[in-house]
Amino acid sequence: MADFLRTFILISRFAVKWMSFVMMCLSWAVGISNTAQRKENYLPDYNVYHNLSKIYSEISEIAERNPFYMQLDNTYVSRHGRSQLLLHISNFSDSHEPNENGQPQWTPSKVRILFSFGEHAREFFPIESLFHLLRNLTRGIHAVRDSPEELFSRKLLSKVDLFIIVMLNPDGREYIEKTHNYCWRGTSTGVDVNRNFNWNYGGEGSASETGSEELRGPQPFSEPECFVLLDITKKYSFDAFVSFHSGIREIYVPFADSESRRLKRKPTNIELMMKLAKKMAEITEPHFVYGQAFVVNQYTADGTIFDYMAGIKKGIPTDQSSKLEISGSSSPSHLGASSADVIR
Repeated sequence: MADFLRTFILISRFAVKWMSFVMMCLSWAVGISNTAQRKENYLPDYNVYHNLSKIYSEISEIAERNPFYMQLDNTYVSRHGRSQLLLHISNFSDSHEPNENGQPQWTPSKVRILFSFGEHAREFFPIESLFHLLRNLTRGIHAVRDSPEELFSRKLLSKVDLFIIVMLNPDGREYIEKTHNYCWRGTSTGVDVNRNFNWNYGGEGSASETGSEELRGPQPFSEPECFVLLDITKKYSFDAFVSFHSGIREIYVPFADSESRRLKRKPTNIELMMKLAKKMAEITEPHFVYGQAFVVNQYTADGTIFDYMAGIKKGIPTDQSSKLEISGSSSPSHLGASSADVIR
């Protein structure tokens, strides 16, 4: 467990730091509306942000340039057939890691982690932070041997088997680019995929009314976008799941749903997750707030992805697993009333 925690803290520390870096560099945040979705008053600067076509092209180019470390799977698609860009990052050619004498030695099983980005169409920051991670990682791959950049990438690739869903909800992103409704949160049908999972599905922390930004859909997993998460967690045993969002400086530990709040329910590995969340929160400036979602938040959320991972897929595959929902903050330089002011 100690080795797992050290390795996961390594990648989680970088994850939070890269997100914090991107937040400082980007000019403003895109957020959400109140229950009735409305158009954003400010347009994103696509000289800063990636639009959907640029996300596809750049991810493909990065994977093509690094075939020994990255594999891109385009078989998982949205309702309208857009790839969700499943990126697998590891050292595929290195099953033996040299010891200090340069002799090959058996590499212990890697920590397998699943990252999820692009669940909510309006949240631009997480995708940009992912590109920051990939730039740093690939820079280290091609850096001088034993340089700080190379050591970081080598250590990460030798110890972590990382799967990244780059764009869980590409149809939603396409929708906002076509309509300029940058407060749009859901899929092409308006369903919030993060209320569409079978964990306390249909609870008060979701909505059945068309037009609500927390629309849960007609039934669990009604949105085809869910399939990638269901399928990949059947194929692989993951040690951790991390879901990235933007809008507030908080690290959420399961659970978020209304029934868990009523029961004061905790995941079996709560101590480990809280220890990890604390370490991650304290390496950022200003510090992130962290804790169980139904404690930290003023509202509950039913049918969420990370609750499903913690409650149904619990022990992914052991009690060493951790699932965190990480949100970044909107920029203080963003002026005027907009949906960023109410983002959650």
